[in-house]
Amino acid sequence: MTFVLLRIYSSKEENLRDYLLSFIREDIKNVTVLQAIAGFGKGRKFHSEDVEILSHELPIVIEAVDKREKLLKFLENNKHLFYECYLTFERVEIWE
Repeated sequence: MTFVLLRIYSSKEENLRDYLLSFIREDIKNVTVLQAIAGFGKGRKFHSEDVEILSHELPIVIEAVDKREKLLKFLENNKHLFYECYLTFERVEIWE
């Protein structure tokens, strides 16, 4: 069965609860949050575990797998949360 993987790159850890609640409200069931030890985004500002005391904005990646239409609707309904994030889609096959 073919699904889509939505990957959301963010450095806004403080929004994590809002991000996850939005997935629950929209009935997206396959969601994983990964926290990086280092990285940078659009602004090229480097974030690293070494300077965690100075910056609590360590990169996070949220992955969600569902049908493309469902994820697009989810993003449309929650675009206010993800406007500063980098988002990607890729086709995936679920092994059953």
